[in-house]
Amino acid sequence: MSEQVWFVVKDGAQLEGTFAAEQVAEVVRGQPGSSFMVWKDGMAAWSDPQAVAELAPLLAPPPPAAPAREEVAPPAPTTGGRPSAQALMKRAGFIRSLFDLSFDSFVTPRMITVLYVLGMVVVGLVLLAMIVSGFGTIFMGIRIHAWGLSLKGLLLLVLSPVIAVIYLALIRMWLELVVVLFKIKESLETMAQGGSRAPAGD
Repeated sequence: MSEQVWFVVKDGAQLEGTFAAEQVAEVVRGQPGSSFMVWKDGMAAWSDPQAVAELAPLLAPPPPAAPAREEVAPPAPTTGGRPSAQALMKRAGFIRSLFDLSFDSFVTPRMITVLYVLGMVVVGLVLLAMIVSGFGTIFMGIRIHAWGLSLKGLLLLVLSPVIAVIYLALIRMWLELVVVLFKIKESLETMAQGGSRAPAGD
């Protein structure tokens, strides 16, 4: 049985010659902006090739290709010199930091809270000692009838909370100054790293 031949009309004009089914599909796919009609012996009228059972499978778009699997490269090792002190602080343990002779990891930022609590305890103990001493001085002055001594004890009782608050404020200010210095250092390191990563201008 000989292969059937097709006649093709493109944009209202019939193309010369006859075409096999595969050739019709190639012509139609190669010119997607044009309109086509096809006919072969035995058909009642010209038809859209998409509506012809013999041609529709040949004109169906091919299935999309499977996406290529992307290989994720491992992170490149950093070559920007020594890691920042902040990174080393996070990696190094507290005991290890105590024996770090290069001072790349710092103990002070971790100890700020502990130091402030210890300072509060010490100030509280000093305040308690001053109160006890004030009462003792008052009672001593009353016992020996030295009213000036009792007055000194009373003055000590009045001033002891003020003195304690002043000492606590000084401790707090000193620790805050230390924290600010460390934050300035971290900010400078961050700025330096950002500057080293910035692309050079023309």
